[in-house]
Amino acid sequence: CAPSAVIGSKPSRAQEWLMRSRVASREVNWPRDGFEPMTAEGAQAVEALPPALSELIRRGEAVHFSSVLELQPAAREQVAKSGLKSNLTLPLAVGDDVVGALAFGLFRREQSWDDHLVGRLKLVANLFGSVLSRQRYDAEVRELTAQLRSENQYLRDEIASTHGFREIVGQSPPLEGALYKVEQVAPTDAPVLILGETGTGKELFARAVHDHSPRRQRSLVKVNCAALPATLIESELFGHVKGAFTGATAAKAGRFELADGGTLFLDEIGEMELDLQAKLLRVLQEGEFEPVGSGHTRKVDVRVIAATNRDFEQAMAEGRFRSDLYYRLSVFPIVLPSLRERPGDVQLLVQHFVERGNQRLGRRVSRVPQRAIEALEAHDWPGNVRELQNVVDRALILSPGETLELDASFLGGEIRSEPVVSEPAEPAAEEVALHSLAEAERRHIRGVLEARGWRINGPDNAAEILGLHPSTLRHRLKKLGITRPD
Repeated sequence: CAPSAVIGSKPSRAQEWLMRSRVASREVNWPRDGFEPMTAEGAQAVEALPPALSELIRRGEAVHFSSVLELQPAAREQVAKSGLKSNLTLPLAVGDDVVGALAFGLFRREQSWDDHLVGRLKLVANLFGSVLSRQRYDAEVRELTAQLRSENQYLRDEIASTHGFREIVGQSPPLEGALYKVEQVAPTDAPVLILGETGTGKELFARAVHDHSPRRQRSLVKVNCAALPATLIESELFGHVKGAFTGATAAKAGRFELADGGTLFLDEIGEMELDLQAKLLRVLQEGEFEPVGSGHTRKVDVRVIAATNRDFEQAMAEGRFRSDLYYRLSVFPIVLPSLRERPGDVQLLVQHFVERGNQRLGRRVSRVPQRAIEALEAHDWPGNVRELQNVVDRALILSPGETLELDASFLGGEIRSEPVVSEPAEPAAEEVALHSLAEAERRHIRGVLEARGWRINGPDNAAEILGLHPSTLRHRLKKLGITRPD
């Protein structure tokens, strides 16, 4: 801020003006009665001081000339053209920083700047500097307050969306191999790409990498690239300034800014639009970005962990994903095994879910029949661990006693803890077909859809309960011939 004033201005009015002003990096002039405001040409004349004098101002010293004849020829011509006859320029300091200058000029006569007069006008400059210092302090407080509010809201959203288990359960060789890779890469700052089917626990592995890294004292911020519209995800990642678009009534910090010094987890990154991929590549390469609607670059120190269930090779071949971004992200890939690849972990997972579900659902199940474990181990689990958890939760709801009873629609028959007294008759061929694995899956999916009002998207939807992506669920409905009743 470089305000200019004419001798005779009252400090109280100057202070009032500056406190009202919220515009930085501008020139303001305040003429005495009877004078026109200084033109842009006149302002340039003040700026045209010789380099030696300008350097003195930058160092915090006052400079002045009583007559234009004291100036160098180049500066003299420009100053004389503006009509300025004499000038005193005082630095405006905020702390140890010189952030501008306060210039007093005369147009009718020359002025001799004695020490007494310079000392009095320095008081005016100090007043302006104090107001600027308070403005900067207030701006920093507002910025920090806004950032704290953003971080607090993010943590509230995180707590509200917490679901599933927090620990990685299992001891099968495929799982142990993936965990060994976590131990290798966690202490570094290398980007990590987690690959795996839906429901294999990609977020849990991202948390494991963060928790074993030097950044564990800072936040792990996550973004689901598939859950946000393409029009909003840029603002969500990089933030926006007030007025950047319709509805942007206040500035908002993006996830990159919230994760500064910590880790950013980009889930379902394969769904990101191409134009946004280019901006993400810039952040990964240079550590800087621009909020939506802002022309100012911000630098951050963020470790990125990305995850997807997409086939990147096919996506790059089809031009839906940038190869340079893929190679930047896949410095250290971790492939998560599906539940089909580690059936030996099913029993451990079931026990884990039962223990947690008892507290959450108010149950007292302490026994899981071997027949139920065998049936669960034999299942295909297209939704992986997330689907298994949903099945166990549903079984807990249906189990009034101490023994877990699976839903009859899941296996096509009821799991009982007590042996059947009489030998059941051999089912007919038609009855066997009705209780095939496909029919059991059909019944289970239909039951979840009916319980959720046939909602596939939105809050508390059937796809989330089944541990499937909405598009995957729609494909399965078509494959199984499931249609919503009229």
